[in-house]
Amino acid sequence: LLPFCSGIEAGAEMVMMGHLMTPEITDNGLPATLSRSIVEGVLREQLGFDGVIITDGLEMSAITAFYSEEEAVVMAVEAGIDILLLPNDFSKAYNAVLTAVMDGRISEERIDESVIRILALKLRAISGKPTQAPETVLGSPEHQQLAERIREEARP
Repeated sequence: LLPFCSGIEAGAEMVMMGHLMTPEITDNGLPATLSRSIVEGVLREQLGFDGVIITDGLEMSAITAFYSEEEAVVMAVEAGIDILLLPNDFSKAYNAVLTAVMDGRISEERIDESVIRILALKLRAISGKPTQAPETVLGSPEHQQLAERIREEARP
């Protein structure tokens, strides 16, 4: 969890949730992307992340081997994911989420939470005032020193 803690502390505005199995954190047998206990419980509540959460590609076999596309997108939204990356069939994905909302499986408030986070991120992006200017991180002396240290430590 250290990379997430560091990213959140540094002001990350988005996190990509991977399809990792995390039996040491949750016993529900779900990939992290589809696990409310990981997305909401760990990332949002324990680590305090309040930004946008996006899935990794939903066409990956960690998802498609076990879930239909329709079920996976609904489970991801239920888990607290804000943006669904690369559903194979957008219409099916959209209709699955819409049906889940209409049937009461996903609340309109849950959708509103994601909409608010996404719109807030877009507003910050168009304001021309990013949280941290990329040039203050990438290529900075500290960044170059870190890259050099990683190279040195990686050598056999």
